[in-house]
Amino acid sequence: MKRFLLFALSIVALCGFARADRGTAVEFGQLPQKAQTFITDNFSQADISSVTQERDGDYNVFFTTGVKIEFDRNGDWDSVEGRGISVAFAPKAIQNYLNEKHAGVKVVEIDRDLRDKEIEVKLAGGIEIEFDLNGAFKRYDR
Repeated sequence: MKRFLLFALSIVALCGFARADRGTAVEFGQLPQKAQTFITDNFSQADISSVTQERDGDYNVFFTTGVKIEFDRNGDWDSVEGRGISVAFAPKAIQNYLNEKHAGVKVVEIDRDLRDKEIEVKLAGGIEIEFDLNGAFKRYDR
């Protein structure tokens, strides 16, 4: 009986931790202005399914298309992921590189890491490409 009780408590605790990671639901208008502008400029054709705010103040925006955008507390984008996302918001050098070297290959994720000063683009098929924040190619990371 002790084992069952311990098991049941463990399951309840794990479910609690999983729910804590989902954040608190907020309205689109509660996003920082930068995030609202980013969405209207780059994803105006997609319908938003939900917006959450994490404990650390960051935001997640989920679209009905399956796209997810993560913003920091100031409204700057950290990552965009989905199937075949547009990178029109990325530095022009990244857009040009992808058009030249990987034409027709879908982008499934783009992450911006301000601490490491890089942008990583993940392509369908598993190819990962690292750029600096200005869009200059750094390396492939498979």
